[in-house]
Amino acid sequence: ASRSAINIFPLIPSNCLPDSGNITIGCLAQGFKPDPVSFSWRKSNQIIDANLSEDFPSLAQPDGTFTTSSQVIVPVTDWNKYSHFYCTAVHYNHNETIQVIRPRIDPLMIIAAPLIEEFAGSPPNATLTCNADNVDDKDATIQWLRDGEVFGSPISTRGGCCGQRLMSELQITKRDWESSTRFSCQVSSETLTLKKDINKELLCVDVETIRPSFADIFINNSAKLTCKISNIHPGTDLSTLDVSWTQGPNKKPLDTKLGQPMDQENGLQYIEATATVCATEWNSEEIFTCKVDWPGLHFQNLIYSSLYFYYAACSLSRPAVYILPPAAEEQELKETVTLTCLVKNFCPSDIFLQWLHNGQLVNATEYYISEPIPQSGSNSQFFLYSMLTVNEQQWSSGDTFTCMVGHEALPFNTTQKTVDKKTGKPSVVNVTLVLNDTDSSCY
Repeated sequence: ASRSAINIFPLIPSNCLPDSGNITIGCLAQGFKPDPVSFSWRKSNQIIDANLSEDFPSLAQPDGTFTTSSQVIVPVTDWNKYSHFYCTAVHYNHNETIQVIRPRIDPLMIIAAPLIEEFAGSPPNATLTCNADNVDDKDATIQWLRDGEVFGSPISTRGGCCGQRLMSELQITKRDWESSTRFSCQVSSETLTLKKDINKELLCVDVETIRPSFADIFINNSAKLTCKISNIHPGTDLSTLDVSWTQGPNKKPLDTKLGQPMDQENGLQYIEATATVCATEWNSEEIFTCKVDWPGLHFQNLIYSSLYFYYAACSLSRPAVYILPPAAEEQELKETVTLTCLVKNFCPSDIFLQWLHNGQLVNATEYYISEPIPQSGSNSQFFLYSMLTVNEQQWSSGDTFTCMVGHEALPFNTTQKTVDKKTGKPSVVNVTLVLNDTDSSCY
């Protein structure tokens, strides 16, 4: 019988975990034939006891290959210390090993500017706020500097996901703010130093254009062009702000809608100006230009920023979709179960994924989707995975669950796989979508 090489991918838990106890990590093997595959786990060079791991039965796929997975229990302290775990899959005489390690998320610091109306009080003071996220070190401290010197008696707290956020507030005077005194928020520990500055002159208004997503183009048959104006002080007079979108070299004016001011994390605001064109117009490679005219603001009165369709720097590659039913151990608990959808081999990276329960769309807040990740050994293809957690009774009663994927390289731009407990394996189902044609004149 012919054989197909095995491909394996890591399965990792969420980033917010307790400080003690055990967690489960895993790896997914797919694309192999014939069955079976065996797994082994190790931490660095130390073999992990096989009693701590579990291999799941293989599932046959429509293309004749098989998919399976393995999981292992490890101490959360080792995981939080970024220990290196390795999953090895053995398929006849061929071995594949993948590293399963906690992803490193860079710390992120944001300083929120003072609200201008605060300075109208008595005394004329206002508040600077500093948030530092993804700070793993529990010994990290936060402090403020004024023109490089430690300053003030700020109110500081720790919170967020597993205490990974440091927060601090500092009272400043109107005189210091108006004179462009430089304030700095600094987070320090033995292994980490973060610092971010703020003063009046650093808060410049910014303009950027945002490309339409593939999901928007496919589902609505139209492309939404977005022009985002950021770092606007709350209460700023917007009556002189003029934003317009134009199409092509002849500057054909487009119907431009200006949204309401929205809050940014740094205490300032942004506004989006949008225009909508047909998908065929966007795909025609014409240039669309956003013009921002805001007399009296501290940047040149006219700003131009353009968008245009371009072909991805890769050969179009259609995604392969695999769906895994929940583990038997989960089902035995009679609580919740998790279904996993793996999407791989696609390019470009712009893609969308939705789950359906008995043919009805599942709210996006009820499942997790990873970002597209470059595949190992490939310079141009990506993979992602999604996990849907459902009530065990829904699974046991025979409800169907579908992973639907949209991508420009697919025939009709979409495909989907469906699984239920009765069949115990995924199946390909014909796609029927009701596209949104509200207020649309695109055909």
